[in-house]
Amino acid sequence: MHTIINRSDLMRLAWTWARQELAYSFIYDWTPGPTYGQRRTATVSEKRSIFADCLRKAWAEMKARAQQWAAHIDSLGALVERSSASLLAELNDSENRSHIDADGWARIEALRAALSVVREREAEKRELIASAKGRFCAVTFTKKDGTERTMQVQPAALHSRLKGDAATDAGKRAAESRRASHPNLLPVWDAQKRAARSINLATVTRIAVDGREHLFRA
Repeated sequence: MHTIINRSDLMRLAWTWARQELAYSFIYDWTPGPTYGQRRTATVSEKRSIFADCLRKAWAEMKARAQQWAAHIDSLGALVERSSASLLAELNDSENRSHIDADGWARIEALRAALSVVREREAEKRELIASAKGRFCAVTFTKKDGTERTMQVQPAALHSRLKGDAATDAGKRAAESRRASHPNLLPVWDAQKRAARSINLATVTRIAVDGREHLFRA
């Protein structure tokens, strides 16, 4: 199983652990002699040694976390391939029945776990697309008919081009209602079609923004 480690998180954890080490700041001299028991500032070499040790430990910790998370996702099977709206609809239906047996409770727990994973994925995709702001961003996703499409979107342009009903209070309320019932649908501005469109975040497999490519398993 291929394990992906976030380099920034890895370095942050290693630095946190290193700075918590007393020897990273001060060293006590226990060598017999006139300086016995005295405290001195750690040398650059000593700090590097401590950080290297913490980095190795942080790598092992991050790898274990990533493997545990991957195993958790694998245990949820096809549920994590669905949209948050689909999972939420089934969850609401399951939780509001007059009788729930053991299998029903197990299904509810699985749905809750999958919903948490899917919401996190969708939020990550939403943030990546929004980060483009006034720049262009390429988003590859699967349409309702099963075909794949790559759309050039410009997030900031959507707000500046909304007119008519979309700008009224009623239009805003309708948009809020759509967001609540279909949180997986992200309204965007299609730069090529020069029109507002919706992207199903659950089917997004690739986002290219700021010169970097981000791949996802839809």
